Amino acid sequence: MGALNGAIPVREIAQALDIEEIRQVSPKGFEAVLVTGPERDVGGILVNASSPARRQKFSIGHELGHFLNPWHRPLDADGGFACRVEDIWGSWRSPSRELQRHLAQEREANRFAIELLAPRKCFRPFLAGIPDLSVVLRLANQLDLRKEACARRYVELHEQPTALMFS
Repeated sequence: MGALNGAIPVREIAQALDIEEIRQVSPKGFEAVLVTGPERDVGGILVNASSPARRQKFSIGHELGHFLNPWHRPLDADGGFACRVEDIWGSWRSPSRELQRHLAQEREANRFAIELLAPRKCFRPFLAGIPDLSVVLRLANQLDLRKEACARRYVELHEQPTALMFS
């Protein structure tokens, strides 16, 4: 990718990695879907058309994480990854072994997406001293990220003990 300053071109990266199509659709209950075969040599990503552009960008990164991770296996019999919003929250009951695997894959895909879209090097100059919310807002615009995702990343990387509360 070379030296990137600013927003990560996730669509271009996905296409360079053999995602042949990224299409906005109106899936029922899904934020995004990865469509690929067992070989994962090519794929397509469907994103929720009603989601904000920055959410769609994260969803593309998330599905790209599934596509590139050879240990990720789809939960459904059709061979696709259909990721619901609630998948990342899990269940209050003890989930089955299959659901535990699915939730672990969802967390890993989220981790991949944030590492891709909010590289540590972009945050490094802002991580010393007292945490500053204005820095988070500036970085969110610079990286074209949702404020919540950028704030979580900032808190995660900051060297000072930092807490974050959304209201």
